[in-house]
Amino acid sequence: MIGPAVLLAIGGLGALLDRPRSRRLSVAAVALPLLAVPQLGLATASLFRPLFLERYVLYSMLGLALLIGVCVGAAARAVGRRHAGAGRWVLPVAVAVAMAGLLPQSLEKRSVSSRVDDVVAVASEVRRTKEPGDAVLFLPADRRDAKSVSPGAFAGLRDIALREDPVASGTLRGVEASPGRIRAAMLRQRRIVLVTDAAAVASPVTTDRDRMKSAVLKTHFRLVADEEIRGRRLTVYERVT
Repeated sequence: MIGPAVLLAIGGLGALLDRPRSRRLSVAAVALPLLAVPQLGLATASLFRPLFLERYVLYSMLGLALLIGVCVGAAARAVGRRHAGAGRWVLPVAVAVAMAGLLPQSLEKRSVSSRVDDVVAVASEVRRTKEPGDAVLFLPADRRDAKSVSPGAFAGLRDIALREDPVASGTLRGVEASPGRIRAAMLRQRRIVLVTDAAAVASPVTTDRDRMKSAVLKTHFRLVADEEIRGRRLTVYERVT
């Protein structure tokens, strides 16, 4: 990803080259704030809480595109003044160079290996690992997205923390039971399959439900299998006490 400083530098160059006719609104007057305000605002907020994701400021690239257009236009005029007729080739050449430079990155972003949280991959591992009678837990509850995407992989597993499924609750993930009910349900199990985040990207446990899941697994179960799959982690626990 190109950093905000580089994007703003390119945009600033376009703003400097923008020379509108008198009494007309310049491109830079619209495009530069559109580019700069979201980038700088989110970057500033991220100093206090990490929030900066490129999709949050994707719309600001409209401002960058306008300012790049100003740069290309200025280059075409400059070339045209020196070499008659050559200015018309500036835009096609710029487009070709941009496409050649961005194509490898575009292909890489669309490859399977670029996914940092591959829900299909972890679901496939669940299908391979599960045994008859197993229960399944998700920590945090949002990791239930793997089940939503590949329900067949979780067939036969009892989602013991779930009180209402997504259809009944009208939510994307469903509604989980209280911590006490989750604890009681866990203590009735012989084996539990846990779907969570890989250690490198896992967030601290923050809810009472998730703290209860972690505490019961640590106290009453032992780890028998542990594997990380593209940003997700699949662990299997067996009851010991």
